[in-house]
Amino acid sequence: MLIDIGWVIPINVPRGCPLHAFYIRDGFMCVNGNYADLKNYTPSEETNSLREVKESLHSSTPLHGSTGHHRQQHPNSDFEQVGELYRRVMNDRQRDILITNIVSSLKHASREVQERQVKLFARADEDYGRRVAKGLGLPLSVCSSSRM
Repeated sequence: MLIDIGWVIPINVPRGCPLHAFYIRDGFMCVNGNYADLKNYTPSEETNSLREVKESLHSSTPLHGSTGHHRQQHPNSDFEQVGELYRRVMNDRQRDILITNIVSSLKHASREVQERQVKLFARADEDYGRRVAKGLGLPLSVCSSSRM
């Protein structure tokens, strides 16, 4: 939990503990040169990126009363609602505007990021991914390998 914004000032960082918070840019007390041209995210495929600690998933905190951990029974996936929005809620004009907006922003990203995003869009809806790929000038084969 972030107590205050002063923790990013180098004098406030513990010795021997490098601060890697590339997602914190601009704003109050920006004293680090705004991380220059470094990515403002940590790609999950990088070996030094943060990883989930499986041992931390379950707590051994003593409780009074009953509690439980239950698997969700609904069919939602990370992509189901996005696909339904694209197919059923948006009309053709709205889909055109969406694709144009995504392509106009994503064209400035690296090809690796473009391909990763197209795969995500294709998992929500094949047409969604295909149209973004086409707008970016990527081969449509990027969509067919939509599993990441």
